[in-house]
Amino acid sequence: MGIPRPVLTLLLVLALQPADAFVLAIDLGSQFFKAAIVAPGRPFEVVHNTHSKRKTPTAVSFQEVVRTFGDDAVSSAAKGVGKTPMFFTLALGKNFSGISEEKLSLLSPRYFPYDLGLHDSGSLLFRTGQTDYTVQEVTAHLLNFAQELAEATVDGVAVSE
Repeated sequence: MGIPRPVLTLLLVLALQPADAFVLAIDLGSQFFKAAIVAPGRPFEVVHNTHSKRKTPTAVSFQEVVRTFGDDAVSSAAKGVGKTPMFFTLALGKNFSGISEEKLSLLSPRYFPYDLGLHDSGSLLFRTGQTDYTVQEVTAHLLNFAQELAEATVDGVAVSE
């Protein structure tokens, strides 16, 4: 039997309606990240940050109550470099279980001057004073910032994927 022809036609018409959403792609590097969007009826577009740059530093500042990201986070690092994780994506997916806290730094203290700890899961932990953040949590803050930049680029339309 199958699906009746009028129902099938209606489903096809509904499937061909333009979607009010877009797809976000993020190139997450150790020093910088870039984001791009593909939206219906629009060409592929690289997302600009609040400083009108396509390339944004991979940095998150926990210096103030309101977090800052990218170039603003790098600027606030002058006030408190220990509360502004950078180059943290190098530690994503690594298990640091069994490593002493003195040897947790990925780079020399001159370039990686953070108060580091070890989470129960084996993930690297940034101690920023009042709150500790795992590498995954810091990365989530940064990806959320990239999503907000993309949504602002497409006039507030929500990310679909």
